[in-house]
Amino acid sequence: MPVSPSPSSSLRLAAALGLGLSLVLTGCGEDPNASSAAGSSSSEWASETNDSSSSASADRSADARESERAEDGRGDDVSEESARESEESARESEKAERAEKERQEREARKEQERETQARAEAKKSAAAEREAEQAEASRKAEASAAAERKAEQAAAQQREREAADKKAAEAKATEQKTAEQKTAEQAVATDAAQAAAPAPSQASAKPASPAYVDGERGIVVSVTDGDTLRIRINGVEERVRLLNIDTPETKHPSHGVQCLGPESTAALKSLVAPGQPVTLRYDKERRDRYDRVLAGVWAGDTFVNAEMARLGLGEPVIFQPNVRFYNEVHAAWQEAKAAGRGQFASGLGCTPGTASAPAQAAPAPQQFAAPASKPAPAPAPASKPVAAPAPAPAPKPAAGGSGPVAGNTATKTCPASHPVKANDNSGIYHLPHNQAYSQTNARNCYATAAAAQAAGYRAAKR
Repeated sequence: MPVSPSPSSSLRLAAALGLGLSLVLTGCGEDPNASSAAGSSSSEWASETNDSSSSASADRSADARESERAEDGRGDDVSEESARESEESARESEKAERAEKERQEREARKEQERETQARAEAKKSAAAEREAEQAEASRKAEASAAAERKAEQAAAQQREREAADKKAAEAKATEQKTAEQKTAEQAVATDAAQAAAPAPSQASAKPASPAYVDGERGIVVSVTDGDTLRIRINGVEERVRLLNIDTPETKHPSHGVQCLGPESTAALKSLVAPGQPVTLRYDKERRDRYDRVLAGVWAGDTFVNAEMARLGLGEPVIFQPNVRFYNEVHAAWQEAKAAGRGQFASGLGCTPGTASAPAQAAPAPQQFAAPASKPAPAPAPASKPVAAPAPAPAPKPAAGGSGPVAGNTATKTCPASHPVKANDNSGIYHLPHNQAYSQTNARNCYATAAAAQAAGYRAAKR
């Protein structure tokens, strides 16, 4: 704050001004007397000045002290002001700190609220996921239970159908067996009578039979043996002899039952079951001397004549002049020989019956020309194959009679004497030519298909 001048300071200032004026006048050349007077005056003034100086010194000391006190006061004022400023700054800083702290607390509360909300949402989401999982698990369990119930119902229905089918098949098999036995007995009697009778002469020959067209259709009535069956053609039941194939006998009056005879009959039955439609194709002659229709028979895409040879259950043979199917039958027979099937199987257990020799020795395959598709003129008497010497009697089946006997379950093979496999699970028996034969177990092996049927099994469809 400003300091007022003291009285001693004013006196000192006036003395100084007087001394200065005197010096000015002396320098300007004034009168010496005047100068003396002035000097006297000056002395007086100086004395006064000294007194004044002493007084001024005292005043200066007092002023100095006063100034010091003022300076001390100003210092105190400055200190107080600095203290006030520091205090104000501290208050501002404290206020700022409180504001920052409050802001941080607000942010912390907001963050805590956000975390609490996030945890609540996560908990809610987890609960929703658990509910969804429980709902999905419940849905799957219900679907699985429904599927199991449906499967059980389907299995029960399947068992009922299989039981009904088995019962119907048994009834049909019994009926068919009875009918076949009667038909076979009639056929054997007819064949025996015709064999005993001389070949009809041209003069006494009965009227010509219908001239069938190559490729026409027929319905299988029954199977007589491995190469003969009855087929209804255009409403007429005919005995049909498979061309260019000869199988072991089962009903021949002099040969009896030859080795693999029952198997060949069963194989033909599995290829062409009664009621099945077939296609017939002919060669140059339509009939043989026993009035049997000579034909190649197709069941769908299967050439039955060649299939019997492929199973090793028949041999290729030529009935001159009918050679249309010989090459194909011979090739199938070679396949059976290479594969060791049928009569070529090792450890067969019986000696295959020798097929009737053809009029000429069965040659190697040749390329015979196919006959024209139009019907041939009136048939000429067919040359009958020359009978070969009667084969040795077939040995009896291995132990177990007609079966069942156990085969090799590791290799799934049955003894050669009992080649028919019967499956307990499905109730189906399989012959060597059937599709699933090699995959079927060999726990129950039968000598013939008839023995398997008698045990309650039904034939495989493929």
